[in-house]
Amino acid sequence: MENNYREIFEADVPIGSDRDFIQKIIGKSQHARQKQNIRPIYALSAALIAITVLSAGVFAILNGNIELTPRNLGVVETVDPNEHGNLAGNINNGGYAAYKDGWIYYVNSEDNYYLYKTNDDNTVNERLNSVPSKYINVVGNWVYYTVSWEMTPHYTPEPGIYKTRTDGTEQTRLSNDGANFVTVVGEWIYYVGDDENCKRMYKMRTDGKKQQLIAETEGLFIMNINVSDGWIYWAEAFSSDGFNDPIKHYKMRTDGTEKTQIVIDEVHFTIVDDDWIYYTKFGKEGLYKIRTDGTEQTLVANISASYITIDGDWIYFSRWGDKMNGQLYKIRTDGTELTLLVDTEMSVGANVAGDWVYYRNRIDLNKIRID
Repeated sequence: MENNYREIFEADVPIGSDRDFIQKIIGKSQHARQKQNIRPIYALSAALIAITVLSAGVFAILNGNIELTPRNLGVVETVDPNEHGNLAGNINNGGYAAYKDGWIYYVNSEDNYYLYKTNDDNTVNERLNSVPSKYINVVGNWVYYTVSWEMTPHYTPEPGIYKTRTDGTEQTRLSNDGANFVTVVGEWIYYVGDDENCKRMYKMRTDGKKQQLIAETEGLFIMNINVSDGWIYWAEAFSSDGFNDPIKHYKMRTDGTEKTQIVIDEVHFTIVDDDWIYYTKFGKEGLYKIRTDGTEQTLVANISASYITIDGDWIYFSRWGDKMNGQLYKIRTDGTELTLLVDTEMSVGANVAGDWVYYRNRIDLNKIRID
């Protein structure tokens, strides 16, 4: 508990045991009392104040004239190191929607692709920012996103990775970098930089510090980041359009070590789910899966699929060929229950959020219930 509020006092209060922490707060109260000539506060009261800090994150002192909270002091809050900000498939499809704790965070194509949130039954709909957004991640009490300039060419925002509270307050620019495939896991952000034509992969803390270069391709660009169980999986394109052969697939530790090539032929879209990699082959029928160690290649379904994302036991994708031209489908991960969701051509970029699938039809963002 104490570490959650370390930054409240670390500038002038050393952090030790709970007793030391409370004693330091008492000392700080006494110093403030002497400096401001305010009536005495007994040690017991100060201790209770300190306990309030530790348990609720609020330091109310001196008749309520001063109130300090983790939010307005810029505290880095503790989050689950394994919490993912969005589904990997959602991010690879543009990251236009994410779900957490009964709320859907999405970009509104009817309002300049600004960031919104809505509840499950759509009775609440709130705008959270005023910039076109994409690559949405929600971790802890923060929403992370980048600027989506390609959807609004008339708009010229400052590039970078941003975050805002889930209530839309404390808009913060974390970096000046243009970024793609932004993936937030715990206290780390992984992304492909726009510098050097998207040839470099970086990581940085969610407070914008400790940016590190962790991978660089000898090909044309990096795409399709998946972070799973301490590993990063990604593709490197070597052809001009990024989809024809050769495409090479790799994995490495999240610290940038143990880079290993995963040998998969003719791969187009890839998604990592648990210890399986689901993928399709460019221009060919077949939805496949293979173990993350490169073994047990398995045909899931003899269909042509793209823009795939996985949520639970279902794969969502756009289907092509056999009179199909981008209609939206779902199928179970075992290859059963192929189901049509949207019988409209060019329904691509599926993002699953709660009970909804968001998808693009040209530039408009639409949604449909998953069932």
